[in-house]
Amino acid sequence: MVVAALAAGAGAGAVVALNHNSQSPGSTVSSQQIPSPNRNAAGNANTANLDVTSVANKVKPGVVDINSTLKYQDGAAAGTGMVLSSNGVVLTNNHVVEGSTRLTATPVVGGKRYQATVIGVDPTDDVALIKLQGAAGLKTVQVGDSSKVTLNTSVVAIGNAGGTGGPPTVTSGTITALGRTITASNAGGGQNTETLHNMLQTNAPIAEGDSGGALANAAGQVIGMNTAANSQSLGGRGTSMGFAIPINRALSLAREIAAGHASGHILIGPKGFMGVGVDAVRDANACLAQSGLGTGYQVPTQSGALVCNVYPGTPAYKAGVRAGDVITGVSGRSVTTANGLTSVMLKYKPGATVSLTWVDMGKQSHTSPLTLINGPVK
Repeated sequence: MVVAALAAGAGAGAVVALNHNSQSPGSTVSSQQIPSPNRNAAGNANTANLDVTSVANKVKPGVVDINSTLKYQDGAAAGTGMVLSSNGVVLTNNHVVEGSTRLTATPVVGGKRYQATVIGVDPTDDVALIKLQGAAGLKTVQVGDSSKVTLNTSVVAIGNAGGTGGPPTVTSGTITALGRTITASNAGGGQNTETLHNMLQTNAPIAEGDSGGALANAAGQVIGMNTAANSQSLGGRGTSMGFAIPINRALSLAREIAAGHASGHILIGPKGFMGVGVDAVRDANACLAQSGLGTGYQVPTQSGALVCNVYPGTPAYKAGVRAGDVITGVSGRSVTTANGLTSVMLKYKPGATVSLTWVDMGKQSHTSPLTLINGPVK
């Protein structure tokens, strides 16, 4: 297993998590808009036969820069996406759209900026599908067949390295390993850790901001989606140990998302948001480090979801929930862990009213109705 850093980037070079614009994706998306793998026209050409400029020119028209505003994190972040349909269905990583409250995408050829909405995501496999609003006549990427890729296949990596936008970064190399399992997290720390399986490994340099970008073969067919890179050397123009989700797998999941097939790992559309950040009760010190609570704080109950922060103006804030409180129930369902709260909340859409129960720092129990607002997908 390899430890790697997710390759989404911010303007200052730091990696932060993203989320999605929580408007409805509308009814203009179907599974028929997701292409199927095609025969690899390039075969397994070696690097000596690779025309990097030619490959880049074939792929770039179907690549977009993705930018996100992080309202609840007071920041911004960036990544890359690949256009799958002429009306703006775009494939990217889940970690590229996780955490944002406003999402835009700009084709790297043409330059028109579009507002974007999230159709759905698969956080487990780090795949997301977004829709560019009002898009028509866009160029799409051409896809190959990742199941036929072999070691030493020549590849070109294309993405928004550094999150700066403009002409994409183009690097080249070969496939150096198949079927890798990696543990990936944000480059700046251990948050949002995920384990990804059956990844393609390449020595084509991949940098922050390249997430969601194309890993293409010598014929300009996309065989993988750039996702992570070795955490020991991520930065600058990128590390020579990068990882990509095989395109066959990404397209299969995108097809399920486009069809609206929600499951235990696929989430469709916006989710309701009460306005809190939570963690395990046992992690109180780390959870409350920025809360201003003194060293004398004691967790009021050992069972529930510890509130690390409450965002001003949100339903939870208006109800009186504060950092240091512990949420113990939602609409009659017991909440014993932070993950349990997340699971319970996935069923609720914006506009739904829930009954929230929590224990405050004085060990007093409260119950209050909350009407949920648009909020981040997991």
